[in-house]
Amino acid sequence: MIFDSIVRMFSRPNWKLAVREFKNNEDLRIIDYEELVYKPLKLKGDYWCADPFICSDHNHLYVFFECYLKGKQKGVIAVGEYTDGSISGIRVIIEQDYHMSYPCVFKDKTAFYMIPETSDNRTIELYRSNDFPDGWELIKVLQEDIRCVDTTVFSYDNNLYALGYLLNSQKICLFNLDLSNLTLTKLEEITAIDRPAGNIINFQGRLIRPIQVSKRKYGDGIVFKEIVSLKNGHFQEHKLSGVQGQDIRVEGESKIHRVHTFNRINQVEIIDYSKDSFDLIRPVRLIKSRLTGKACW
Repeated sequence: MIFDSIVRMFSRPNWKLAVREFKNNEDLRIIDYEELVYKPLKLKGDYWCADPFICSDHNHLYVFFECYLKGKQKGVIAVGEYTDGSISGIRVIIEQDYHMSYPCVFKDKTAFYMIPETSDNRTIELYRSNDFPDGWELIKVLQEDIRCVDTTVFSYDNNLYALGYLLNSQKICLFNLDLSNLTLTKLEEITAIDRPAGNIINFQGRLIRPIQVSKRKYGDGIVFKEIVSLKNGHFQEHKLSGVQGQDIRVEGESKIHRVHTFNRINQVEIIDYSKDSFDLIRPVRLIKSRLTGKACW
């Protein structure tokens, strides 16, 4: 137990992306994930990738993700087109002075929007695309002086909602999102460490929510819960199953240490995963992160 704690203290995650394609009639496989094999997406450059979101537009699939620039020590938002197990045309589409991650992209009517994680700036920001998948413009700072991560937008009974994890209170917060008035209103704080791990999946009329598990370390695994009720601003769900990072299989990788994002669309499923490496000064980085409130990788 003590040895494991020491190992985790000096373990630095190195995030990568992996994908799995499946048939139209395949059920959402949230049990027995050790039977599934993902294919790594090989990306070249002095960066690593995490928080993949996949979107469809005019028969094209696009992957949005956090691109962590090692030289600048911050994340930016990048996109590439997915075809036959690979991503091409990767480019940075949003870069600010602060760290950005978790590009939650969603469509309302004919427009594409994004709420990326900007907790380092203590904001929740709304972007809109004028030329999808490029052309992103900051149209509104929805919330200020807030440390909210992994904000995830979803539709329920023809209304838009968002779930985000509040770092200060360590609670999940339910918001109402009004795109007509560009407002994000707090509805309820939920006492649960159920940090979002990707888009909520509409599967055969059921809303399935992937959730990060980080009991032993950040990115231990993913749990799947079903949203069963959302009435008068109150939110209820129940657990279905989950998968540990070490049980994920990726072609060419001997062992996976972490997984913390899961998304799917059409017949494509995408995750991020990490094979950790030894970092002698990581404890110093972690202490600095706690003191400054900035992301540590």
